[in-house]
Amino acid sequence: MSLFDKILVKSNLEKRQDQTVDNISQNAINVKLDRDNIKNIASAKYLIDTCVGLVSAMPLKVQLLDENGIQTIAHDADYLLNKECNFLSTSCQLKRELVFDYLVEGNAYALVKRNGNKIESIEYIKPNTITLEKVYNLSNEVVDVKVTIQDDKRKLSPEFSNIIIVGNQLDNNFKGRGLIHECNELLEQSLHMDRANISSLVSNINLNGILAFGQNGLRKEIFEKLKDDFQIMHRGYKGNNVMLINGIGSVDYIPTNAINQKDSQLIEQKQLLNYLLLQSMGIKEIGDMDNLYKNVLLGIIENFEQSFSKVLLLESEKKQGMYITFDTSEILRGNFKEHSEIVLKLFEKGLLNNNECRELLGFNRTQGKLYNLQSLGNVYKYEDDSIYVPNTDITYSV
Repeated sequence: MSLFDKILVKSNLEKRQDQTVDNISQNAINVKLDRDNIKNIASAKYLIDTCVGLVSAMPLKVQLLDENGIQTIAHDADYLLNKECNFLSTSCQLKRELVFDYLVEGNAYALVKRNGNKIESIEYIKPNTITLEKVYNLSNEVVDVKVTIQDDKRKLSPEFSNIIIVGNQLDNNFKGRGLIHECNELLEQSLHMDRANISSLVSNINLNGILAFGQNGLRKEIFEKLKDDFQIMHRGYKGNNVMLINGIGSVDYIPTNAINQKDSQLIEQKQLLNYLLLQSMGIKEIGDMDNLYKNVLLGIIENFEQSFSKVLLLESEKKQGMYITFDTSEILRGNFKEHSEIVLKLFEKGLLNNNECRELLGFNRTQGKLYNLQSLGNVYKYEDDSIYVPNTDITYSV
């Protein structure tokens, strides 16, 4: 096949490429964003995977707040919350599934099974298998909530008090609003862009090429003309890889994956949409852990703690001051030096006592008297060796 035949083949491939991209773009309009395809979007995948990973790695503990301060206590729920939630699943997997549902759909559910007052298991419930319906009396007051859990193999009607509900902006049917609701437009545009650009990933119709030839294969003026044409054609494209190779005795056309203009535009649009999605969540860019922690993780942690405490603890335990909380020191491990320096400064300023500092650093409380550091400021030493402390208005004799 001659050089001109191969250039003609490349031209036909480009026409087929344009047609295919247009068809895929048209079909992408009908794509519906859901929990199964949301992680095809880079920014959504980063947000979900990071939050799921961090929350699932943090242990949960029961603490007691009373006149003696805060202390961690042993509880029957400890093993279920941190090891095995039931005989089919681990506690880590339970937290991963709940965080995913909370972020994506805005609501996450779990079923608690009890034997009297003792918790026997905690089971993850898929959001599409549970319905909750409020029951009203004649005065239009809510007196109960009817719960139905139904899938392909069973139908349950548990007590509402045994359902853990972790939700964001819950409506009257206990359904929340997650990413697929709050950021639906941005996410669907990103998904459409992904589908529109799929041809460059799965077929050869989008390939550009390299002209490879030797110095003896073409006259010098043709060599220079082809070189100039290639440079003009690919000027300004991101990621192109166009080469002219010497040392080959004949002219050859080598397919490559150099990005053409249409693909380059699609990629830039996808990057912009991913950036806008992160901005909508208060995150500057992928890897911005400070804002991810403040604007996303803190809300998840607080919501989960309150939801777990509401269902897993008895009313008598709540009245005593018990609550369930995450041990966030797990996600501060990599920054322990900075964290400890902050605690030390608070101690030196007299804002925290010795045991409060130990608790913030994850250490057990010490026995004995509590104390704060207090600065005496400047003191005066007189000729008779007596010392006067202005802050306390006391004179000490030596």
